[in-house]
Amino acid sequence: MFTVGALVSGLNETWDTGMLYLVGHDQHRPIGWAAPLAVHIAPGLARLTAIIEIPETPDEEAAVTQVHIRRHSNRIEETVGPVRSELKARLQQFISGDIKESAFGCASFIQSGLARRAFPKIFEQEDKDGLIPLRTLKSISSGVFELDGLLFFAHPFLRRSLSRLNTLNTPFLSQLYGAAENTNLDVRIALDSDMVGLPATHHEKEELQYWFGPHFSDDVSSIPLGVTRHEASEEERFYSGISRTEFWWYEQGGARTFECEELLDSPSLGVGKTKFGCRFVHSITSDDQETFRHADGAIRLYEESAMLRRLEVDLKNSGRRTEYTKLWRIDGALQVQKWKRLMSDYFRDNMLIGEYLGGTDKVIEEIRETEKHEESAPSVYNYIPFRMFDEDGMDLSVSFHESFSAKYGERFVFSFDSLRNDSIKYHYIESDTVDVIKILKQGGNLIEMEDDLVTVRFEDDVLNLPLIVHTGENAVHAARKTMVGILTFLRRLFELRVEKLLTINISVNYNEHAIFFSFAGCVRPLFECFSLAEMQLPETLADLNKWCDCIAAATSKRYKPKNDNLWRTLKETGLLKFERKLLRPDQFHVKTNEDKIEILTTVPKEDQHIFKSEGIKPGKILLIKASECSLCGKPYKDCLHSKYLEEDVIHRISSVEPIGLAWSQGKQPAHRPQSP
Repeated sequence: MFTVGALVSGLNETWDTGMLYLVGHDQHRPIGWAAPLAVHIAPGLARLTAIIEIPETPDEEAAVTQVHIRRHSNRIEETVGPVRSELKARLQQFISGDIKESAFGCASFIQSGLARRAFPKIFEQEDKDGLIPLRTLKSISSGVFELDGLLFFAHPFLRRSLSRLNTLNTPFLSQLYGAAENTNLDVRIALDSDMVGLPATHHEKEELQYWFGPHFSDDVSSIPLGVTRHEASEEERFYSGISRTEFWWYEQGGARTFECEELLDSPSLGVGKTKFGCRFVHSITSDDQETFRHADGAIRLYEESAMLRRLEVDLKNSGRRTEYTKLWRIDGALQVQKWKRLMSDYFRDNMLIGEYLGGTDKVIEEIRETEKHEESAPSVYNYIPFRMFDEDGMDLSVSFHESFSAKYGERFVFSFDSLRNDSIKYHYIESDTVDVIKILKQGGNLIEMEDDLVTVRFEDDVLNLPLIVHTGENAVHAARKTMVGILTFLRRLFELRVEKLLTINISVNYNEHAIFFSFAGCVRPLFECFSLAEMQLPETLADLNKWCDCIAAATSKRYKPKNDNLWRTLKETGLLKFERKLLRPDQFHVKTNEDKIEILTTVPKEDQHIFKSEGIKPGKILLIKASECSLCGKPYKDCLHSKYLEEDVIHRISSVEPIGLAWSQGKQPAHRPQSP
């Protein structure tokens, strides 16, 4: 499991360069470009997010391929370059002719038979199937072995697409190595006879993927004899390239025997564009069917025409005429549960295995049920695209950006928000931002604004504060003082029992980087969190990881959210925002009756109960053209009096221009409504 700080480190390393977006972590299947965006932290959950760009034309696809090739070449030079001479010196006596270089996992050389020549005593142990006892090998990580200061590896067919460009199947190899620790089991493995690497450059690659560990039934004897076929869904076919998986139980020589083979839609590009490497397992149960006395795994390699013929028959009638490479074998009393785990991990990315063996994936089922419900039932999110309550705590987004210049001073307001009314585009801040600025100024903090900003009032209980930027040598100190001013604002909202949804956005220059800290929640949890000692912003960029870990731990200790606002609040800027849904012209019309103006809305019949139960109504969007302070008579934005700090101050708005309507929930409920 990754710490929050580790996610932030990953973001720091890649935010300005991006990375290839691969289907199923397969280096042969680049599908686009991923630009890491932000680390999103909510109570009990943290995620590294990215913006994915998918090519839509042949030229764009070719561009992605070229980037992939360049990145691969650069990675080899970065990894192998510094140790190329050392590796050549170590392997010179075993090299004949040209060699290939690899940087996946470690700096390595690849040449036909290189590992066999470098480690003759290891390969002398091969049995008739080319397998070697696993217990005789010194493992430094799953599928990576060391001898005499050099590394050798498990067979390349234990990688996706049967390719050395991809990671080893570490979950399976870890299980296999665990089985080898049982002295009652004879565990054997096939090795890569061509690849040798340097231990000092070795690193394990973590793959961020969702994989499930289903709970299976152990009653093998209850499974009927014969062939069972499980077809992959379109989604699974795209992700894994698997067409279907077949399972065959039969009796042979008085023993109950099992075979399983997956059949592919897509070629295994590690061995060729017209070759299909299908994983295969063969197992024999013990006489009492309480354990397995034998299990082995292999790759059946089909040419394209043979693959088409194989798809026309079932496993029972498929025959044995394929190029066959055995990869592992276990003999002894292998427990059923252990066998099932090995099966599941060997067929990595193939969910049909768990499906056949009786597994259920509660997470996926819940996601699909939620999606089905949201698609079929009218939803409040069609009108109010956000929902947070006091018990949800605080969300936080941390993102990296180019540092801001100090053209407006050490502290200034920067807004990403704009609205368009006819042909006019307004670059705006929300009206209560003015009071936050007043509070900062009352605390002796200088703050400037961009020249073209206008003030807009929304008739709802939502406030999205703009980005408050801090630059210069004292940026961190200035940002901490801003946080104190915002805490004062939150305290007054809390004392006045104002129920609002807020986003608070702070930018701090840390040398060449600007870090955006974006907070979202209701008044109470934001006030509680901003009151914590842990909320003091980190002194240096080096302290950021630890700070994020502390915030995540502190909020997770206090709150247990029941909904996920990530996809509804995180924006491409890296900031969190409670977005309003504007009314289209066909959704309303204005009726004037004497001095009264009515706004009549058009709502689909099936959604009308949502409006009644949730209190949804249209709220005006008003451009404030002129306003004054009731106490001093000056323009409200220019004086230091605040309606939140002083009871006798009123913000008198004297001139407005309506520029639109947005759906509003009216008064924001503090707590989540109870289900009936």
